Amino acid sequence: MNKQAELERIKKMSHEIILIADKLLSEYKTPIDTLGLSSRAKNALLRGGIEFVEQVLKLTDDDLLRLRGMGVKTVDEIKEKLKEFGF
Repeated sequence: MNKQAELERIKKMSHEIILIADKLLSEYKTPIDTLGLSSRAKNALLRGGIEFVEQVLKLTDDDLLRLRGMGVKTVDEIKEKLKEFGF
């Protein structure tokens, strides 16, 4: 394979990698509203300044439990919904 063809192949692969990365990142920018959480869970997250799935994924169970209105059952609900959506 000549150098020009190899460069074109690498450019195409790089472009495909960028598209995949953008798709993955956009999924993590999903608003928590789309998860179908109960009002209690959604409101507790929103009161804590958490609006997107990526923010929830960065939190530990203890972090979630520190949010006002959040209990063990609500944390379990959030974790279950995240699993349902493939996160």
